[in-house]
Parts: sequence; C-alpha cells; structure tokens
Amino acid sequence: MNKTEKNKLINQVEQRIAFLKQDLIENDSLSVKKQTQAGDQSASLDLTIAAPVDETVDAGHRKELSELLKNIEWLKSDDAGYCELCNATIPVARLEIVPHIRVCINCAAN
Repeated sequence: MNKTEKNKLINQVEQRIAFLKQDLIENDSLSVKKQTQAGDQSASLDLTIAAPVDETVDAGHRKELSELLKNIEWLKSDDAGYCELCNATIPVARLEIVPHIRVCINCAAN
C-alpha cells in the first residue's frame, strides 16, 4: 500500500468513526424518546415496537466503532496492509471494504 492509498484509507476510517460517534450521540434512549412523545399513545407504541431494532443498530454501531478505533492505530503504523498471521499483503480494496480487517483472505478463510 502506498502512502496515498494509506492516507485515503485512514481518512475514510476517520470519517466513519466521526459518523458513528455522532449517530450514537444523537440516538436518545427509549425513555427520553417516550418523554418527548408524552400524551401520544400511538407514537409511544411505535417507539416501543421499534426499540429492539434501534438497540440492535446501536449495538452494531458501538461494535464497529470499537473495532475501527483499535484499527486506526494499526493503519497508521508500518504494519498496515500486512496480514497479522502470514505477513502477506492485504489488498487495499479489501481494506476499503472491511477497514477493521487485519488478515488476508486466505487466513480469514482458514
């Protein structure tokens, strides 16, 4: 991976981290949402029904954020772009699609 590709990838990951952090901040808890809908039973019911989906999405965002935060330091290091298991080069296209990955396709398949 050349320096331009590396910087582009780091920028992409940093933008995704910023988005996830902002999204998690903006998503109020179910109790806060219900307070804003006080008096509207239909809206309150909609919130109750959607709560498990919202919680699942938030959990996924927290997991992705955690993985990206761990990986950003790796991306900035000299080890970036090399498989942790076999030291093969990880294609930049793979890192762009799955930026938190640290293993090549062959090692991931095993």
